[in-house]
Amino acid sequence: MEVCKCRAVQVQHISQGTVHGAAVGDNVAFGKHAEAGNDLLNEVKEDISEIGKRLKELRKEILLIDDIAERSNEIEEKLEQAEIDEQKKLQKEEKYRE
Repeated sequence: MEVCKCRAVQVQHISQGTVHGAAVGDNVAFGKHAEAGNDLLNEVKEDISEIGKRLKELRKEILLIDDIAERSNEIEEKLEQAEIDEQKKLQKEEKYRE
């Protein structure tokens, strides 16, 4: 399962209008050129937004899975009780036949 493809960034310093750091895995430093740094910052913000959206979806899935697991346990308990009740019913019928 792939969550998203994101650019890893090591931010060394953020000041108004500029970001100083380097993209991890890229040999491109930024901060000397405010526009390049801001572009990368915007990309990272978009990546973070995508990750947040995917996390929201995954959290919903987790809730659904937990609900299914809980209902499965309840159904299993009801089936076990039904089997016990059926066995008791059969035993009573056998007693009356004797």
